[in-house]
Order: sequence, then C-alpha cells, then structure tokens
Amino acid sequence: MVQKHPDRVSWYFLKEKKILAVTTVSGLLYNLGLVLTPWFEGQLSQYIADIFTGTRRPSSLVLLSLLYVLTVLFVQAMRYVKRLYVRRFANSTSLSMKEIMYERLLGKSRKELLGQGAGNLMTKVISDVDACAEGMRKFTTEVFDTGVAMAAYSAMLFYYDWRLTFLVLLFPPAAYFLADRLKKPVTTASRKSRESAGRLAAGTMDRLKNAMTYRVFGEEKAQNRRYDILLSDYAEKRIRSGLWENTMEPLYQVIAMTGSLLILW
Repeated sequence: MVQKHPDRVSWYFLKEKKILAVTTVSGLLYNLGLVLTPWFEGQLSQYIADIFTGTRRPSSLVLLSLLYVLTVLFVQAMRYVKRLYVRRFANSTSLSMKEIMYERLLGKSRKELLGQGAGNLMTKVISDVDACAEGMRKFTTEVFDTGVAMAAYSAMLFYYDWRLTFLVLLFPPAAYFLADRLKKPVTTASRKSRESAGRLAAGTMDRLKNAMTYRVFGEEKAQNRRYDILLSDYAEKRIRSGLWENTMEPLYQVIAMTGSLLILW
C-alpha cells in the first residue's frame, strides 16, 4: 500500500502504476518500432533497384511489402494504446487532485473561505490542478516520444555515420538550453495570467451578488469601470502569457532542426 502524500508529484505516479506499466510497454514498442520504418523504406528501395538489375525476383518485394505493412499496423496500434493510457493517467490524476482539493475546501470554515476570496481561491486551485495534470501528461509523453525515440534514432544514425550524427546532435541541446533560460519569464507570465483570472472571477461574483446594492447607492458606474479594469488586465495578462508559451516553441524547433542542413550538405 502506497503511503498517501498528495503534496508530492511522485505519489500520483505511484498511485497510477498499473496504467503507467501499460503506457511503458506500449510506449517502448511504439517508439522503438518507429526506427523500423526508415529501415523498411530503404530496403524497399534497394529491392526495387535489385529487381530492375535482375539480381532479385519480384516475389521477394511482395513479402517485404507485407512485412512492412504489418509492422506499420503494429506500431500504430501501440501508438493508440500509449496515447489512450497516457490520457487515462492524466484524467485519473486530475480527478485525484480535485477530490483532495474539495476535501480540503470542505474542511475550511466559511470565514476562512470569505477571507481568502472564494472566486479567487477556486479559480487558482482548479487552474493549478489542470496545469499540474497537463504537465505530468506531457512529461510522460515526452519520456517516450522524445527520450526513447531520440535514443533509438541516435543509435541507428551513429551506426551509419557517427561523425555526422555527432554534429547534428549538437543543435538540440542548444534549443534545450534556450528553453531552460526562458523558463522563468514563461512561468511568470503564466502565473500572472492565473492571478488575473482569479481577480476577474472574484470581481464577477461580487458584481453579480451586489448588483442591486450598487444600483441603489449609485455605485453602478464606478463598479462598471472597476470591472472593465479587471477585464483589460486579464486580457493583457492572457495575451502576454499566450505569446510566451506559443511563440517560443517554433524557435526551439528551428534551432533543433538546423542540424538537418548538415545532412543535406
């Protein structure tokens, strides 16, 4: 029995070990199987050339094509299983986090909830839970789709030409280094966006709850201006967060793919 530590990310991984076991097996088979695709394509090209020169019979190409199709079907089936169980892991983790969150919130007194701001608290916590579950899903996916796949492809390429492979592999670490250096402004912009969303949610609840009171005492226009400020702040923070998150990824890909120019040259 795994000891309950909901404050640790590792606890959620251990809690879903059965789902992750299926993910690991299917992920290894899928990403290692990807290496067979270019190998089969090269063999098919060679077989066609040999048939034209008369050194092979056409029947040999039929058998190789059949093996190629069966391999692709098996690899894609493993891809389906891996993606399905990664999603199940993320959904189960999100549900576990939200269940614990609701238990903690129910244990708080009304005074504590009002003091912290119910709208701000709920928005922040739910947003953090979704972000954490999504981060764990992406981490699990990238362990296989990046780590295992890159290791398999690198081993194959080192076997063919280790010098060229070494030069090409110098560029991805540069992209990783840039991503690590930009991690702080990206997370800061995302945090400010979530805080602004919390303030907007709290302002919305206050505006709806006290609408008649503000109208009676002539404060409706002042509250409308206050709410417009919250909307503008949220829009600005959200756009800035989206720019940091969405515009950096193409830059990383360009740097990482620069090594392909050496292959073409």
